[in-house]
Amino acid sequence: MKIVKCFLFALIPLFSYEVGNAQCLTPVKEYVNESARHTEPKEGQIYFMQFSVKSIPASKFSSEIAIVSSKIFRSKGQLIYETKDVDIYQDELNAFMIIHPNKRIIWSKEPEKIKNEATNKIAALQKNLLESSQLIDCSISVAENGHDIISIKLKTSDDIKNEFKVAYSLMKFDRTLNQLLKVETIYEPDQPLARQIIEYQKLDYNYKGMKIKPAKSMIFNSKGQVKPEFKQYTFIEN
Repeated sequence: MKIVKCFLFALIPLFSYEVGNAQCLTPVKEYVNESARHTEPKEGQIYFMQFSVKSIPASKFSSEIAIVSSKIFRSKGQLIYETKDVDIYQDELNAFMIIHPNKRIIWSKEPEKIKNEATNKIAALQKNLLESSQLIDCSISVAENGHDIISIKLKTSDDIKNEFKVAYSLMKFDRTLNQLLKVETIYEPDQPLARQIIEYQKLDYNYKGMKIKPAKSMIFNSKGQVKPEFKQYTFIEN
């Protein structure tokens, strides 16, 4: 992993206040429950998610911080997953995994049926986290931009703690925008990973910013020729 120098600038609240747990948690629970209902895009509908994952190792294991920024576009029978190093284009006929550092394209002509695993698993994990964890603290702050920010600290259940070695979790939710901003996971002291921070820049279940094209058209032109940007790549058929 490359060493990544980064600074996280937290929203500076103008003031904060404690509220009853039910009142504080209600908007977050409603949001998570609604997200869990979006299991499969309808015909003509596009799901879009933009997020980053920052992994901070325990100091005794490593000093290297890894940050991966991702975009996921999902329509009925189609998937686009984009990061700096790896892109995936998949539909019901073809799947391409493009590994940019190695200049390789893995091409599968019989891809497995696409499942909405990314959004489904995230929504299910968020829901399970809220339902099974012990609430330690919940407060609402008003940020400089005037938005109400809900901050939650959760002590994970024994099941999650034993399976994933998670000590507790922190969540930030923008009540004004009705949007989850961040989930921070703090692991047990003996784990190689100390903390993992997922920040959500965008989650749209009715995205209109693009039309997803067939996977093959992302790699080949209309004449069936490899696009210029991929001419130096090695194809591996799977």
